[in-house]
Amino acid sequence: MRKIQIYPNIVGAHTAYNSLIENPPKGYELIGNKQGLKTGLLNKSRESKVLRKIYHSFLKVFPTTKIIDSLRKEKEIPDADLIFSTGHLYNGEKAWILYILDSPFSLAGNNYKIFIKNKDKIGKNLEKENCKKIICAHETSLNFMKKEFSKRIKDKLILVRPAINLSKIKTKGGKRKKVRILFMGSVNNPRDFYVKGGLDVLRTFEKVQEKERDVELIIRCFIPEELRRSIAMNKNIKVIENLVSKKKLEELYSSSDILFLPSHQYILMAVLEAMNFSLPILGIDTYAVKDYVQNGKNGIIAKKSEKNKLYESREYPTNTKSEEFMRIIKEYDPNLIERLEKALLKLVKNKKLRERLGRNGKETIKKKFSIEIQREKLRRVFDESFR
Repeated sequence: MRKIQIYPNIVGAHTAYNSLIENPPKGYELIGNKQGLKTGLLNKSRESKVLRKIYHSFLKVFPTTKIIDSLRKEKEIPDADLIFSTGHLYNGEKAWILYILDSPFSLAGNNYKIFIKNKDKIGKNLEKENCKKIICAHETSLNFMKKEFSKRIKDKLILVRPAINLSKIKTKGGKRKKVRILFMGSVNNPRDFYVKGGLDVLRTFEKVQEKERDVELIIRCFIPEELRRSIAMNKNIKVIENLVSKKKLEELYSSSDILFLPSHQYILMAVLEAMNFSLPILGIDTYAVKDYVQNGKNGIIAKKSEKNKLYESREYPTNTKSEEFMRIIKEYDPNLIERLEKALLKLVKNKKLRERLGRNGKETIKKKFSIEIQREKLRRVFDESFR
């Protein structure tokens, strides 16, 4: 049994890692250090507005990733045969694999300017002999790496998509009269509601319920204070802000009809989980969405806002939480809402369309995002790393 060290220990940091850690290839064991104070602080910093503001203010004066690198650095486990580094440049002597879950900018603290400044340094690290493979979780990330780095690095690149256990739970729409629309976001991060497109969901839902009375919206996300009153006044909106068990989460998906997630940044597990329960997806054409949702096949992808020029910036998607980006997405864009309203009404009115897109979504999970496929690809990656 060969041991692969997860570096740093990311248990609890993202649900996408859980399926990977819990389902290792045969002959391999994934191990990690006990999560310490530094790792806990790093995870909390993602949720804290104050800590994020301090960190980004620091970067404007000192464009470096040394703080994050220091927090991520962990002791190597002596009997580990290989290092599996999660979005972090490993500088030790052992053989290692890089895993990029979201975007390559994670290698520089999700800061584009720091990434560009340190691009040569990053490239030299990835060209080293002990860096055996570079795994990208989606095609957008893979294509960026191919475009930006040397042939030696290109030869190490491989696509290993995230995975999810196939659900055998049947949907529970039953005799429920109302079409249930689901929006998913973070219950910890106050800004996530806006970044995931929650404001556009509200605006669109208000338009749709004027034309279709039998609709309801479930928001599973932390609600910004300034929106609480108006949301509470709408009897067709239910809000879930607390952490829920896996069973409750499954019930939430299985009792819904549509996942409405017009996110401005990277989407992942909510989309996979929804497709796993045969829900059609309604989103917009932002970063890496088309790597998961095929327009007209397993969902509907509406054109994003033309008013937001920051989508075209080379800093996108690292700029989605900037003050300027947040200001723009809070502005009302009638053209975007019109497109989303049209798409949502189409799904609400046409049950057969919802069912067809939902079935195709389930097939997408089976053919591209299953545990078996991920495990077999990882086995080949690990095997080749020891040759």
